[in-house]
Amino acid sequence: MQAPTSALTLCERLAAQCSIEATTRNIAEIDRYPGLLRAGTEVTIPWLPGAPFHHTLSAAQRLRHAGFVPVPHLAARRLDSRELAVSWLRQLAAEAGVDRVIVIAGDAERTVGPYANALQVIESGLLQDGGIVRVGIGAYPEGHPRIDAISLERALIDKVAAAAGGGLALQVVSQFCFEGETIIRWLRGLRQMGIDTPVRVGLAGPANVRSLLAYATRCGIGPSVRAVWSGPVSLRDLLSRHGPDQVMVALARALLEDTTLGPVDLHLYPFGGFQASADWVRRLGEGGLAEAVAAARP
Repeated sequence: MQAPTSALTLCERLAAQCSIEATTRNIAEIDRYPGLLRAGTEVTIPWLPGAPFHHTLSAAQRLRHAGFVPVPHLAARRLDSRELAVSWLRQLAAEAGVDRVIVIAGDAERTVGPYANALQVIESGLLQDGGIVRVGIGAYPEGHPRIDAISLERALIDKVAAAAGGGLALQVVSQFCFEGETIIRWLRGLRQMGIDTPVRVGLAGPANVRSLLAYATRCGIGPSVRAVWSGPVSLRDLLSRHGPDQVMVALARALLEDTTLGPVDLHLYPFGGFQASADWVRRLGEGGLAEAVAAARP
């Protein structure tokens, strides 16, 4: 039973360091988070389409007041100017203690200011001017529906180099994926490229199959969606719940077998609701995957 016990212990450690995305359309929900998450948890704040800056600021303030570490998204294509971006970051730092962000290109088809992608933001120096010391960047274990693999790889290498050159601590935060083997293969590829940056592996929190399929379609998730469902789907099937247990167990076992895959932590996307995801993290940290770990023995 040594292997399952070790994998279970690793699952518990990963739960303790897991970050999670906030559901911020109604920021008053954040006031419930202290009863759901451990203090000090990193909570990312998505930049919702059409949402004004003060929405992000309010969410960050509430998170900090509640005892969490707010990590806002900064969408390159939605930044009107360098000056405005620096002003926002300084305000986030002063009023919510923000010192880290996740820089994304953003889904907007039109670039409203000087930045078309995350690399340009990192290279500009505006993050440092705004008091940021750590930056997260996105990555895609299954590729991107609109960007070829070579361009994705080149962009990742360039962002890693730009962050290092600018004195920024860097973390890769991956898109969610439904298959452990796909994630493991992607991690192995990163390390073979010489990228030893810490990675937060994105997982979809527990949700019904209908919701997961909808998010997968919206986010361009590839073949791993077959792990959620393949073949004809009934209404009952669509309403059944699917969680990341099997992906988590596969990842934990791989990290134990190949230490070169790390450093790795987790990031949870709460597609089935924040409480359901927070409950899963708590279950993970309390040994709740013992049965799944034991069943996965080779």
